[in-house]
Amino acid sequence: MIKINLILSFLLIFQIAFSQVKIHDNNRFDGDGFGSSIDLKENLIAISAVSDTVNGEVLGSVLVFSRDGESYKFEQKIVVEDVAPVSDFGFSVAIEGNEIFVGAYRDKALGETCGTVYAFSKENGIWKQTQKIFADDFYRGQNFGRAISISNGILAIGAPHDSEKSYWTGAVYLFEKENGVWTQKQKIFPKDPQSEEAFGNKLNIFGNRLIVSSIGKFDETTESGAAYIFRNENGTWVQEAKLTVDEILEGDAFSSAVSLSENFAVVGAAFGDGNEKNSGTAYVFERKNETWKLHSKIVAEDGNYNDRFGVSADFFGETIILGAYRDDDKGHESGAAYVFKLKNGKWIQSQKLRSEKGGDDCHFGATVSVFQNFACVSGCSHDEQENVDFPHLFKLEE
Repeated sequence: MIKINLILSFLLIFQIAFSQVKIHDNNRFDGDGFGSSIDLKENLIAISAVSDTVNGEVLGSVLVFSRDGESYKFEQKIVVEDVAPVSDFGFSVAIEGNEIFVGAYRDKALGETCGTVYAFSKENGIWKQTQKIFADDFYRGQNFGRAISISNGILAIGAPHDSEKSYWTGAVYLFEKENGVWTQKQKIFPKDPQSEEAFGNKLNIFGNRLIVSSIGKFDETTESGAAYIFRNENGTWVQEAKLTVDEILEGDAFSSAVSLSENFAVVGAAFGDGNEKNSGTAYVFERKNETWKLHSKIVAEDGNYNDRFGVSADFFGETIILGAYRDDDKGHESGAAYVFKLKNGKWIQSQKLRSEKGGDDCHFGATVSVFQNFACVSGCSHDEQENVDFPHLFKLEE
């Protein structure tokens, strides 16, 4: 185990030969939400703090860490001047190559509180804002930017309160770069839109496929939730599948989290009764050609009442990480995250990740991200201050 301390304000370096490291910053304070959203890629980690106070106002921030040989080091704290206070800047983050995208779903565009996404690129060693992105048809209350994901130069942005089809049906916008500017290319909906289904609340794009949550979807009279798969056909995104499970009940929150790999999709149901009531479940679907079928139902081996397993999820290759932010191992609702690996055609639990110190109401696992054999998980610490938010970085077992 390695303990990390700051050398200078906002300077952080940690070696990666470890099992667990707390991402520590002496400038963090109780309630600033450090770890609200996390994206871990090969050379970068972006971690947001949606309630960070900047110049006396709650503007939010994103901290960027870069790979440096056998270590990651703090690189920059990103803040923007034109974001509206309390706009949840950093509610979502995404990285691809030399660009970082930050969602602020309560932000204003041309005076309307519709939500925006900020694009940043690195120039001469400094992350600089390059664009403020909003929908062509923006209007108040869309929640544009609540979820974002990017793959192969295609940026997907969720707007779960979009009401074009019906009240709060939701929508997802697809952007691509034209002459260096992120430009809206398509706006997509489910084929069976309904009111208040919040399509786009969570999403993940991988290659030429996109998975989108629709947590408020009604089937007949039951608010069971659904997830949708879209496929890119020569530049046009078309619905390929609607993912549901017969055993899901009203209130199970099916699609509380979604993620994709090449041939698999994972869908969380944080209120599902996997082991006990509201312990949480997750479902893995497999693609063969253009057909998606349920492959496995997975639960935590030690799941308990109200753990909320499946509240967060991420995929990398044949590894899935799932958060259970109300697990009680290290204190009341201290939280945990579970790692599953595909072995001999079955998804097998390989690790349970927890904060070393833990503590009541830490909600470790509310946000998770995995890349190769590393995982970054939101959490808190009781070391120096009460319930200060500190994500943790893990090197996963082989």
